[in-house]
Amino acid sequence: MVGRLNESLKDEIQVIKVGGSILRSMHDFDYTARLIVDYARTSRVIVVVSAMKGTTSELLDIVLNKKDATELVEIGEKYASILDVIGTNEGLEDLARLMKEGEELLKLIKSRTYDPQSTDSLLSLGERMSSVVMREYIRRLGLAAVSLSGGEAGIITDSRFGNANPLIKESLYQIRKTILPLIANDVIVVIAGFTGRTPDGRITTMGRGSSDLTATLIGAALRVSRIRLFTNSKGILTADPKLVRSPQVLRRVNIKEADVMAMFRVKNFHPLTFKPLVAYKGEVIIGPPSRFVEGTIIDRAISPPPLKVITMSDGQIVLIGHGVRLYLQKILKVTKPRNFALNDYYVTLTPRSEENIHDILRSLHSIIVEEMGVPVHGR
Repeated sequence: MVGRLNESLKDEIQVIKVGGSILRSMHDFDYTARLIVDYARTSRVIVVVSAMKGTTSELLDIVLNKKDATELVEIGEKYASILDVIGTNEGLEDLARLMKEGEELLKLIKSRTYDPQSTDSLLSLGERMSSVVMREYIRRLGLAAVSLSGGEAGIITDSRFGNANPLIKESLYQIRKTILPLIANDVIVVIAGFTGRTPDGRITTMGRGSSDLTATLIGAALRVSRIRLFTNSKGILTADPKLVRSPQVLRRVNIKEADVMAMFRVKNFHPLTFKPLVAYKGEVIIGPPSRFVEGTIIDRAISPPPLKVITMSDGQIVLIGHGVRLYLQKILKVTKPRNFALNDYYVTLTPRSEENIHDILRSLHSIIVEEMGVPVHGR
């Protein structure tokens, strides 16, 4: 049993987002719940959860008739089996209610040509089920917890179902109004990522990868000291492993650099992930669910190295970092591009042919890692 928070630390709040890539089994829920409770010993905690790995894709395949409707039952049974291990009636009843809702939504979807509103409600089931299961695992460890959908937590969006945009001002107000009274009473709030609601209450989803956006919206609204984005990697890498060999983990990244990385979908960030953090004074930590791996810290400081990430976007090579202007001549000498476009925090390069793209990527990555000394864990 974990007692009430240390009174001297009650003003510290942090958001912990648990990504779907690390939610695969009962053991994952158990491990992350214990880690969350450990953090809750010294601060107030809000948790954002994704659907278990692959669940949203499975739900979408059901909608698109790529998978049979029986797959929906299997998804529900997977969550129920994880919850059944700890024997909680309330949690199982909540899952049964969500499954019944899903079955009704699927009937509605199949009876129409296209129903984006019902589709969003169905696609939100994975995150909502995850929030119920995580809530129950936290309760089992002795702390009070409630589960909310993104909309119930206060995330208000437009009505672009499937790729809804959060209404930032309205969301920040509603989040504070909803969550502050709960955490004031030492309740851990578990929120279904990816989800929001329209001003008139209809469920929306904000696009793939938007659970991180859920976490940053919550963090910005509550002015938390720290936002932790738990993932299955050690942090932000200098490149996609599919593009170059041995990419390295970046220790620190500036918030503006991170915003550009999201714009180009580095690490599959949602493009709006860091937009709510324009005035944020805390730090974002990206890494595995562990107290022993530092991960990548995102804050407002300008940190080395000047060039941080190389990626590809629409056939163009993109180099991101606050030093792109300073190192432009060296970059152009290595790449000899057909043309380029320079911005404060990135440069896009159009290669002369597709044949030498991999050579260019390797050369640019060598600049980042070897010549500019990327700070790497263990060095």
